[in-house]
Amino acid sequence: MPKNKILILDGKLDDIRAMEELLKNEGYELTVSSDGVDGLNKAYVEFPDLIILDLVLPVLDGFEVCSSLKQSERCKNIHIIIATAREELASEGMKKIGADDFILKPFTEEMFLKKVKAVLAKSK
Repeated sequence: MPKNKILILDGKLDDIRAMEELLKNEGYELTVSSDGVDGLNKAYVEFPDLIILDLVLPVLDGFEVCSSLKQSERCKNIHIIIATAREELASEGMKKIGADDFILKPFTEEMFLKKVKAVLAKSK
């Protein structure tokens, strides 16, 4: 069975490392980026099953990244979890850009993995 591909797109390297470690231990195939333009390009090329998306990113913010993906015929069905420390941005972001779910930072390992697995289960 092929592994799910996940793109972690977050502006903080410490957050990327923490999520990367958790997801690698679960056997997911990972790509990471800390910049909105680079992350968007990686999404178009690698076509991940899920993007974990911070809303505060350099160059293009998470709202712009998600909007671009949702307008793309090829990428509009990629699942997205918003990961942010700002609850008001997360709930606004989900409505505005069509994300599947959100998780507030800091989060527990258990909650993070539960959200990832739940969103990926939607695509089966």
